[in-house]
Amino acid sequence: MARHRDPTDWEQEMGTRLKRLREAAGLSQSGLAQAAGISLRAVQHYEYGTRTFNAEVVVLLAKALGCSSDELLGLKPLPRQARGKK
Repeated sequence: MARHRDPTDWEQEMGTRLKRLREAAGLSQSGLAQAAGISLRAVQHYEYGTRTFNAEVVVLLAKALGCSSDELLGLKPLPRQARGKK
């Protein structure tokens, strides 16, 4: 049986960033999962901060979202529309 743990601050920030980028790209969770070739449940876990990306998934998600890996990882500012500003 898996042990429950609270998401780290980094995992929560990554989940929030992923959700903002996904919404800015006009994708649903299932649309992103399909575009990236990963499961819907994986996308949900990433957005909730209960699972951490590995390098391969970062590349798949960034390609599907049309952003750089740096943007997805928070190493580059989010595009204006993904920050919730108009």
